[in-house]
Amino acid sequence: LAHLSAIKELLNLCSWVSLKGVPKLHQLLEHRVLHLVSAHKVVRDVLLDMQREVARNHNVIMDGRDIGTVVLPKATVKIFLTASAEVRAKRRFDELQAKGSRDTFEKVLKEVNDRDHADMNRPVAPLKQTKSHILVDTSDMTIEQVIAHMGAIVREKCKL
Repeated sequence: LAHLSAIKELLNLCSWVSLKGVPKLHQLLEHRVLHLVSAHKVVRDVLLDMQREVARNHNVIMDGRDIGTVVLPKATVKIFLTASAEVRAKRRFDELQAKGSRDTFEKVLKEVNDRDHADMNRPVAPLKQTKSHILVDTSDMTIEQVIAHMGAIVREKCKL
């Protein structure tokens, strides 16, 4: 618990501020580190309170493996965005290569599979799709197609 205030301070400073459309939290903490930190219940509890507070006070689009099941289970629109492990690993591998990483595709694929397994089997807020989620498999879609498809879902569900 001694580290809880430091974690909350970090989140207060950077998690909801955006730079060029990318949350600073994700700039500061690569997804590998964020995944390990957020696996701890005390951190998840702090994040849960903060995320719900933001949603209470603003119209939001949230992304996360437990947003629709734990954070905002009564959200108007819940999309379960997925792609095959191989496609997600290729996308991540390309991102890492652009940053100069020497990780192999096989290593990245193993990390994707390991994270999926850990997230689906964790005792607190496991990754799962519910009946109220709309499944969107992006394996064969470009980012533009994903955005257009999700926009259409939101417009339909919100009667926009």
